[in-house]
Amino acid sequence: MEELKIIDHYEQKIAAYDMMLNTFLFDAQTIACKDGSDNRLKMLDIFMEDYYQLKNNDEVYEILSNLKDAQLDLEQQRRIQLLLKEFNKMKAIPKELYLKITSTAAKAQTIWEQAKANDDYALFAPYLKEMITLDIEACKYRDPKKDCYDILLSDYEEGMDQRQYDAFLLP
Repeated sequence: MEELKIIDHYEQKIAAYDMMLNTFLFDAQTIACKDGSDNRLKMLDIFMEDYYQLKNNDEVYEILSNLKDAQLDLEQQRRIQLLLKEFNKMKAIPKELYLKITSTAAKAQTIWEQAKANDDYALFAPYLKEMITLDIEACKYRDPKKDCYDILLSDYEEGMDQRQYDAFLLP
């Protein structure tokens, strides 16, 4: 199926971007010159704009939408389902907000390292607050009727929410 070849290529491209991003972030935390963090953050913003575009590729989204009801084996069906879930998550969040989230998180990482080294939580606190505020804003775009915490819980364990975790964890 030609559509599956396009999806394969798309997933390989996402994996390549993820690997580049992880390498970039690892280097920033380990061997990269700390004095260059402002420039690295600018370069990361450019990279993340391209990454956002890639993760919102209309052609791939259309193919996935067409494949969701196709006769595929269970593994392929689940793969298409998960990709569509990720697409819908990304499409709901405006580009400007996504870029602000990624930029703030990257800057917060740098500040957290300084705060940890100097035992200075107050240095990091405003960045943490801003990250939480941005996550809440993103949740409102993703599903304005749903509690933000339930949305974030479901990101990590699909379908789970506070009520289910409370029933499981609390006596």
